[in-house]
Amino acid sequence: MPKYDHILNVAHRGGPIDRPENTFAAFDHAPNLGTNWIETDLRSSSDGEIVLIHDSTVDRTTDGTGDVSEMTVAQLKALDAGSWFDITYTGQRIPTLPEFFERYRGKMQSMLEVKDPVRVDQAYHKSLENTI
Repeated sequence: MPKYDHILNVAHRGGPIDRPENTFAAFDHAPNLGTNWIETDLRSSSDGEIVLIHDSTVDRTTDGTGDVSEMTVAQLKALDAGSWFDITYTGQRIPTLPEFFERYRGKMQSMLEVKDPVRVDQAYHKSLENTI
């Protein structure tokens, strides 16, 4: 049996009991829950941007409907990802992976669950090509 020096306390989807999942509201609140890691889900938009959303559709966690993979990042960013949870979180948006890294790099450890590996891999390589 392996010996563990510590236990990871992970805010799954940012801690969706207290805040709308996979939003900055949830991720910002995660340290208040005593967590030392944030877990989030990655999918690709139709124009190859990596966004943080669990489901393959936006129906459950936004005010929109449709498949994530068939929407552009601009269409996804226009959706309200907070008001479904509580009116307090109206205006929360679906974050992109670069936004997530910019906001939390060096502040929290992260676990990234790739929901559609082929599409996310293609989007990742496309983003690398654009930075070179």
